[in-house]
Amino acid sequence: DDPDATWRLSFAGDANAHVQYAAISNCNATGAKSPEALDSLDLGGNLNWSFGESPEIGITPTHVWTGAVDRDFFNPANWTDAEGGAAAAPDASSVVHVPASRAFGETVTVVATGAISVATLYVGTPKAMGFACFEACTAETNEVSGDVRVLDRGILVHTANPGTANTLADERYKLNFAVGGDFTVDAGGEVDADGRGFQKGRGPGYKGGHGRSAYGGFSLGESTAKGYGSMLRPVNLGTGGQYDGFNGGGAVMFAVGGTLTVASNLKPICDWKSGAPVVISAQRV
Repeated sequence: DDPDATWRLSFAGDANAHVQYAAISNCNATGAKSPEALDSLDLGGNLNWSFGESPEIGITPTHVWTGAVDRDFFNPANWTDAEGGAAAAPDASSVVHVPASRAFGETVTVVATGAISVATLYVGTPKAMGFACFEACTAETNEVSGDVRVLDRGILVHTANPGTANTLADERYKLNFAVGGDFTVDAGGEVDADGRGFQKGRGPGYKGGHGRSAYGGFSLGESTAKGYGSMLRPVNLGTGGQYDGFNGGGAVMFAVGGTLTVASNLKPICDWKSGAPVVISAQRV
């Protein structure tokens, strides 16, 4: 019952042994060869284990997020260089990586309260135990001169708009990127705008009572739910519905100079509310 007591795990034979997705502490591994712990968390006190390195992400970052002080993207104390040394806040020349948490189910979140300007942005870590989230707390355009990649266990969101917002003039937060290179959402990555628009019972397309909220035209079967925004280039937030949890979708806008590749989820949800507009322009899709 002593959490600090050492326990023994024996591996038979002389073959290479490994475990995966484990959080291990105070364990003495015995056997012909030291077992390898892949994509696992070393909680300390372990003997004869080899904890594998994080999977390669294909870049050498100049800035690696630690979140040592807070969640502020622009605070230099939250960043290190690739070797773990001190780094200034990211600028237009920076190659940025926000790695996923090593703790099971935990999400590391970095919040940008203004538009960012960097050379490269990677969010997530393949096969990590936790997640990494980049949250845009602005409606301004984030500029990335090179590539954006949402890796496995990576998430892009914008801050949920406040419950006081009710008109187009009240829109505060959107996910807006201008990317000079490629924009890739890997399998296991996610762009999520669900429920981040106008809140329950709010927004210019709200009908009141039972019924679906509108966007870009009258809602299906609802002649009193007024349409708003553009049908061809929707950039406004989605209207909320009547019930708790029926918040409208946020707004997602990507202008991509290279190739857009989506192997996972874009989440503009709509069900008795109006969903998130997703506006994408790219040289190749």
